[in-house]
Amino acid sequence: MNDFDFGKAILKNRLIQLIKPPSPSYNYRSQKVRKWANELVAKHAKVANIGSGAKRLVPGVINIDLFADPQIDIVGNATIMPFRTASLDAILCCALLEHVQDPAPVIGECIRCLKPGGLIYVELPFLQPLHMVELGDYRRFSKSGLEKLFSDFNLIESGICIGPFSVLSWYFRKFPTIFSHCKYANYFLEFIFGWLTFWIKYFDIFVKSAKNLDIVNGGVYLLGQKK
Repeated sequence: MNDFDFGKAILKNRLIQLIKPPSPSYNYRSQKVRKWANELVAKHAKVANIGSGAKRLVPGVINIDLFADPQIDIVGNATIMPFRTASLDAILCCALLEHVQDPAPVIGECIRCLKPGGLIYVELPFLQPLHMVELGDYRRFSKSGLEKLFSDFNLIESGICIGPFSVLSWYFRKFPTIFSHCKYANYFLEFIFGWLTFWIKYFDIFVKSAKNLDIVNGGVYLLGQKK
């Protein structure tokens, strides 16, 4: 792809971002994670966001993803990261491991790259529709499943990052597409129902302290420390 074609692809992606419906998910942790990352960067910590997508969480965090974009610092695979052993202070890994065929090599690479006592923050889906199928969508995790997956780390904190109303919002958006075999019709249906139903997610604000969110939620998180 030449520079002109790359520029057109970036422009097309940005136009799509402008008109597409808001996310169906309300993330309880987003502001806290951004604050945490800012504090680390302010202390001159070396922080990597693997599978970052084309969004900069905070300035100073190193974005790693498979696809080139102005917001991506390193184009590469999370199973072979271009960092020296024990060179990172913290790693963010959000909405990535459900899209890799085997999460073990990615976790092993995180362990290799983190300094002793280094931190890892992970978010993974629990109840979510199939998504990003072109990359592969292989698994979902409960909170206890996520804790088991990262049992080689000392657990600092874990919990729910996306509530049950976000689950409803996302499923209402996706449900009409089960009747269509045309991808363009599916895009249209998601566009319409996305705008009609995205607001449902905001009811999660009122159930944040509900006792049994482990049972019905859209996503789980974990903060761990390298042993």
